[in-house]
Amino acid sequence: RRAEAVRELLAGRANAEARTSCSALIVEGAGLAMANGPYLPVGEFQGRTMYGNSRGAVIYCDRWWKLAVSKEAVDKEEGHLYSVPTPPRQDSLEPFIGPWTLHGGKFP
Repeated sequence: RRAEAVRELLAGRANAEARTSCSALIVEGAGLAMANGPYLPVGEFQGRTMYGNSRGAVIYCDRWWKLAVSKEAVDKEEGHLYSVPTPPRQDSLEPFIGPWTLHGGKFP
């Protein structure tokens, strides 16, 4: 499983420095395959870290933590796929660990 995560990170052109100095998130069990896999920090959105995977999906915080198909979808306010369960955890600096919900999500 770890070897697969490393292959995903390398396929996404993660640099060695990021792999050794930044923590990653792992998404499993999403109904949309492109949402699964390891996520690394790729920048910031509204003062919090934005995480991305090798397929372009991102995890970001906009009032609460959400997962979208791409940064472009976030920038265009096209909606998200998954989000943290209620109540919104807008005060959390890191994404919620545990099951997320489809509530409010928009699938492509």
